[in-house]
Amino acid sequence: MSKAYELFIAQYRSTGRSHGDGYSAAMFSGMSTSESDSAFTMLAAAALDGDSTAVDALRHFGKEISTDVLVKAVKSVPSPLAALVAAATLHEFSHDESWVSSLVDVGDQEDFTLLWTAIQMIPDRKLEDPSVQGKAARLVEKYLVRDEEVRVMRRVAAKKLLAVYGFNASDAVGLALLVRLTDGRKEQRLAAVEDLICGRPP
Repeated sequence: MSKAYELFIAQYRSTGRSHGDGYSAAMFSGMSTSESDSAFTMLAAAALDGDSTAVDALRHFGKEISTDVLVKAVKSVPSPLAALVAAATLHEFSHDESWVSSLVDVGDQEDFTLLWTAIQMIPDRKLEDPSVQGKAARLVEKYLVRDEEVRVMRRVAAKKLLAVYGFNASDAVGLALLVRLTDGRKEQRLAAVEDLICGRPP
């Protein structure tokens, strides 16, 4: 048994916070072919049982090997977090924005921890599909309307929204929008989101 496989097995059997730390690329790089096949089989089964760390580890096997399992994870796993990770990984592999749409669908729930996780997984770049842009904007809007949110987290969400629409928060136009999206008044934040969605000049 290789050292890499030993490390993998130890992580696979770990629990709690240690298990949540996930799998590093180094755990897979020194495996034999049979060990790699075994690791993939174990992770695929765990992923389809809703283990989000196993879903994330599948990226180390590459697009060709992992895609089928990841697609099943988006559609059928019992864990929304695992489905989020799977959708984000599929978008990373393919750049197909339909997976961003799937990510938004999974994250669009009343669980604001899950909502925040989904927002963080939205790509930090302009989305080309207007319908996906709009869905992402509505997801971020659900977070921005919360008066109790810490301002710094509201700012992170707002900057994600600006990126989706191709704005740079560090230039004059983007900064002006950022100020509106993080305004202390809810109605101002909502108006700024509507302006982005409707394509009105900032």
